[in-house]
Amino acid sequence: MKKGLFTRKYKRIKTKELINLLETNKDVLLLDVRGEDEYKEYSINNSINIPVYELFERLDEIEYYHNKCIIVYCSSGIRSKVASQILIENGFLYVYDLGLITYYKEP
Repeated sequence: MKKGLFTRKYKRIKTKELINLLETNKDVLLLDVRGEDEYKEYSINNSINIPVYELFERLDEIEYYHNKCIIVYCSSGIRSKVASQILIENGFLYVYDLGLITYYKEP
């Protein structure tokens, strides 16, 4: 194995950094990795839902964001961490883990 392989990491962020990313990036994907029922109950505007257990099989749906900013969130921070790692391991470059959906309050 080559040195440095799989050394890229995602970054854990909080609301202030989220707002900055949304203001400074044209193409940002808000990726909700909770289950469909949770997503229907409450979600951040303009987010898409791909449950973490389906993410690997559905990576082609977000291929456009391969070199763009992806902000991942869930309800506890556990699924977003797993999803962020899946994205990094599959070559996505700019992955940010918001963790808890409660960190973000829409204006």
